[in-house]
Amino acid sequence: MKKILVISDSHGILTNVKELFNRYPDVEDVIHLGDILGDYEEISQMCKGQFKAVRGNCDFGNNSLDLYEIVEVGDLRILATHGHECGVNYGLERLVNMAIINDCDIALYGHTHVPEVLEIEGVTVMNPGSISLPRQMNHRPSYGVIYLDENQVTCKVHYL
Repeated sequence: MKKILVISDSHGILTNVKELFNRYPDVEDVIHLGDILGDYEEISQMCKGQFKAVRGNCDFGNNSLDLYEIVEVGDLRILATHGHECGVNYGLERLVNMAIINDCDIALYGHTHVPEVLEIEGVTVMNPGSISLPRQMNHRPSYGVIYLDENQVTCKVHYL
């Protein structure tokens, strides 16, 4: 089974990011959903495979990262964005519409620091929460994993 690690909002704190790579030594592909704060090179060097990252609202001056990225894994299309440009604090309609327009099966976003997995209009929507600065009730650092096997794709949030 192939796994894609999804992290967001590390905000320059790499302790938990390093813990994830120790926990998942077999994971090759990683998607970072922004607020990476200059740690792109260090995190990308931890990856064995593909590393994709998008620019968050706190990634000032880092114009080398795009606001949106379409990640293709076989036939699966994943929209990755931080979410601030889609107004995710006020609803997920714009995010879901963008995923539908781009023929994406999954829409990933961060920004709120609150993990969730939803199904909206046929699109699986996942926010992995924050790996460094969680805001949900239990305040535990969280991350997402996309599990891919021959017959099924599953998105799950996990906690450190």
